[in-house]
Amino acid sequence: MSIYEVLGGNNKKDKKRNVLKSLFIVESRGSVVEIEAEPYDDAYNTNHIDDTMEKITRILDRREKAIFKALSKDTGREIEVISITFFDDMSVCGGCTKVLGKKAVLLY
Repeated sequence: MSIYEVLGGNNKKDKKRNVLKSLFIVESRGSVVEIEAEPYDDAYNTNHIDDTMEKITRILDRREKAIFKALSKDTGREIEVISITFFDDMSVCGGCTKVLGKKAVLLY
């Protein structure tokens, strides 16, 4: 399931490009959600992966309340941390940690 779907979207039916469709929930344990970011559509640009990673962190910061609320509802427990591993077409490119109430931090 993607963050886009947790927020009420449908990856299959919704045709517009959205980078949130590329954020797939892998695991949740305690108050942490692990996410893998992989190319789903052209909104996730692997040719400029640094720009894509920065774009996702800006979205996480801007839509923080809605994303954490939806993840908490989906998992059935209070989510306070999102951990993301970014992939391009073939390899790991970096990571990101988003703590509720703080700015997202990119890890290269």
